[in-house]
Amino acid sequence: MDEDKPAVYRQRNPAVDSDEIDLVEFFLCLWQQKLLIIAFVSVTTVTAAAFAFLSPPEYEAKAGVLPPRLSDIAPYNVGGVAMSTSVSSMCRISMLRSKQTCSLVH
Repeated sequence: MDEDKPAVYRQRNPAVDSDEIDLVEFFLCLWQQKLLIIAFVSVTTVTAAAFAFLSPPEYEAKAGVLPPRLSDIAPYNVGGVAMSTSVSSMCRISMLRSKQTCSLVH
């Protein structure tokens, strides 16, 4: 195993077992192959981006918001045209005319 290692490595580490991994040697190997690694990562990234942006969407959803109908907002219209003479409307009117409410507003 020591025959394929650089001479400097064999001089510094003569008693290295074959099962051990030398991290310095590993990173030197990666550094020597950096152009190949950069090319592979770049091609993979460009391919993935092209696929993501150029492929037609599988699922698409659209949503819209409609304004409320007049009948839906009529109970909130206390002094308006849609006011009914029910008990709850009369209660709301009396509450608005009360002195406590007026003092809180002013």
